[in-house]
Amino acid sequence: QPSAFNGMFDFYTYRPLTGYYPFVMFSQLYELGTSVESHSDDDNLYITAARGDDGYAMMLTHYRKDKSSADMTVTVQLDGVADGVWQAEILDTNRTMETGTVEVVNGKCTLPMPHDCVVLLKKEN
Repeated sequence: QPSAFNGMFDFYTYRPLTGYYPFVMFSQLYELGTSVESHSDDDNLYITAARGDDGYAMMLTHYRKDKSSADMTVTVQLDGVADGVWQAEILDTNRTMETGTVEVVNGKCTLPMPHDCVVLLKKEN
């Protein structure tokens, strides 16, 4: 959003705002070192992924211009990785980098994604 510090830091205190945290998430992908092919069948869902010696990570962003439409549930297909528990970090209007877990079974997991939401999924080797 156009604003002082592009919405990343508070103008007076310089504390991080919501717009700062997608960069924190993306830096975790960057640190893994190798980009992984990823795509979405939904025009409102954007995905990028990476892998490295330390594990795997995927960043999913749900953004719609039409804010009146319903939240979505996303089923993610993960090819080439083992089933198990993945760590999830969630960023939306009510949560800032809130951590939880997601179970991957048969290469798939399901995530609820409200509007303007970013989720970082990661699994260590």
